Amino acid sequence: MPVPTITTITPAVGPTSGDNVVRIIGTNFQLPPPVPPAGPTPVVPPSVRVLFGGESALKVEVDSSTLLRVCVPPYRGPAVDGALLPVTIVVENIDANGVLIPTETVTATDAYTYERPVLHSTSARPSEGPAPATLVAAALVNALRRQVLANTVLTTHVDYSEDGNMEVQVSKLPVLILQGPNVSRDLEYWHNESKTVLNPDGTFNVLRPPYVERHAYTIVGVSDNEQESLNMQNALMRMFNVAKYLGVDLDPAVPDPDTRVHLVLQLTSPATTTTAPSDDNIRTFNMTCEVRGIEIYDTDPAQLVYPADTAVLEAQNQDGGVPETIPVFP
Repeated sequence: MPVPTITTITPAVGPTSGDNVVRIIGTNFQLPPPVPPAGPTPVVPPSVRVLFGGESALKVEVDSSTLLRVCVPPYRGPAVDGALLPVTIVVENIDANGVLIPTETVTATDAYTYERPVLHSTSARPSEGPAPATLVAAALVNALRRQVLANTVLTTHVDYSEDGNMEVQVSKLPVLILQGPNVSRDLEYWHNESKTVLNPDGTFNVLRPPYVERHAYTIVGVSDNEQESLNMQNALMRMFNVAKYLGVDLDPAVPDPDTRVHLVLQLTSPATTTTAPSDDNIRTFNMTCEVRGIEIYDTDPAQLVYPADTAVLEAQNQDGGVPETIPVFP
């Protein structure tokens, strides 16, 4: 068989964690043996090996002699002055006996770049939106500001006293301080449903089932008036008793009911007085709550998996007969 070639690699950028899928278009990729038309489906041995910086791809699917779908391994290369180096991609054909064919290999130098996660939006990458944790925290702060107290903050100046206790500096009373989140896996709302995204060109991508989280927050109330402190506690208890869900917008600045996600909101411990009136008459209390069912999807284009140019769906005939195959995209 002629020597394989590489024409394009799409996308040529991906996360350092790997596990995303790229398309390698070229020529002369070794095809796997055909599957028998009847009987049990045998295990198909690999016919192509792909290396990213010397690391074997997690999975290689040979769609045709000109198209590979490759699951990228994690980055294990060096960081020079903090920068990740681009890696070389090597495609090697494998014969029917599982042996690499030395003469049938192609190398694309510095063909793929790993990138660390973007921790905040930048003008260079404006498409990077807030992370789910940021959106949930913003929604909870806005809910508390609307329903309980306008002076609700998420970030405050924090110091530690000589005895090691944390001291939170506030500039105005009364105030509600949201501390957290403590993030954990939410097995109660975990599911295995994938999500299909239709592309403008008529193809589609199927996203992996999401990772589902629960975020626990501590709400600290600070006041210099006893009645005010008790009223804040009562208002918070009522809010959590009435509001069973937290509406989270993809863009907190532009609320959109059509894209709003409703997450389970519940109080996990009632208000507890933590500081009795002191010399400066300051009273504090805290309570804890959780936001449940937060789905973390791979939304970056590099994270979309199982891209398909064409596909077929099996549908049951209306008369209950044998399913027919319906072409989705001609």
